Amino acid sequence: MMLLRQIQKLYEILKKIIRSIFTGIGKAINEFIDKY
Repeated sequence: MMLLRQIQKLYEILKKIIRSIFTGIGKAINEFIDKY
């Protein structure tokens, strides 16, 4: 039962990291499109 909670916590952290990576990529692409 304790393991499940730890996995959930890791999953939440991973989701935040992935989301921030995708927003970073999206911003970079938008800036690239604006420049060219």
